[in-house]
Amino acid sequence: MRSGVLLTAFAAFSLGQPAYADEPECYDLKIRAKPVAQVPTEIIEEPGYIVMSWPWFVDLEVERVLDGNSDETKLTVLAVLHTSYVAKTRVFLLRRNTLGGFNLLRPESPEELTRCKAGVEPMISYLRTAEGKSLEDYRLAGEKAWADYLGYNKD
Repeated sequence: MRSGVLLTAFAAFSLGQPAYADEPECYDLKIRAKPVAQVPTEIIEEPGYIVMSWPWFVDLEVERVLDGNSDETKLTVLAVLHTSYVAKTRVFLLRRNTLGGFNLLRPESPEELTRCKAGVEPMISYLRTAEGKSLEDYRLAGEKAWADYLGYNKD
């Protein structure tokens, strides 16, 4: 009886909640580029949490725009990674984000993704800044933390 009540309550709760689709599965810019710098942000140390992927800054040297509009020869994009990419030229799919830059997409089937239609809102940035902080602040903190971790900063 008790499990039936819980099941009914759960079903009513699930059906009563509005459903929202995830971010549209599309890209704004498809480029052939080489990663020339890859900087992780600081990993927040929280007891009981294991961090597998977190935001990184990835600087791309653009060789060619394959689809979309950009005249940039170098782009800094945000990515969610576990480790850096191999530094070789490859095709990257980018999506405009709410901070005016790009998020790097890593879809399971990149060949199935198409360019976003006009009017599609930018996706939420992979990194949101705290009040009084800039993306540059996060990058500099990440560079310092990474250098400390690798033993480059010997104070």
